[in-house]
Amino acid sequence: MGHEPWWAQRLSRPHSLAWNRRKPVLLKTREGSHLGLKLALRYEIVRVPQDRDSGPYRVQTLAYEYSVQREDGTEMVAFHWHPFGDSPVTTPHFHVGSTVLAPDQVITGKLHVPTSRIAVEQVLRWCITELGVSALRDDWERVLNDGEDVFKLSRSWG
Repeated sequence: MGHEPWWAQRLSRPHSLAWNRRKPVLLKTREGSHLGLKLALRYEIVRVPQDRDSGPYRVQTLAYEYSVQREDGTEMVAFHWHPFGDSPVTTPHFHVGSTVLAPDQVITGKLHVPTSRIAVEQVLRWCITELGVSALRDDWERVLNDGEDVFKLSRSWG
């Protein structure tokens, strides 16, 4: 009988992951400017039913915050899902940042625009294809597709 891994004792407990200690990672665009990307997740490690092929454990996302910023730090867009806490908005949504809005418009940075749940791979693909961020590797599309496929196969929601 084998021993469980060290992290198995942390099953079904919330954990946090903040990329680059919650500071934006600079992404270079094809034009030579930069965008900032911030990623933060809440997750837990859960046991997988024995009838699944993916192994005895998986990571389940509990909440996320993804933010794309201009080089000066002003937010362009943010993708949020925080089903727990003080906010009355518990469904996945995005915010349009003040850098792309006029203050007197109907859509403001406080508006919660509903979305489905968003994978990190989707945000990275959007930065490359829509915002002109330079990919660091030639096979970026395959890598993101492979990661998103795993996400789709192991998610606990529809």
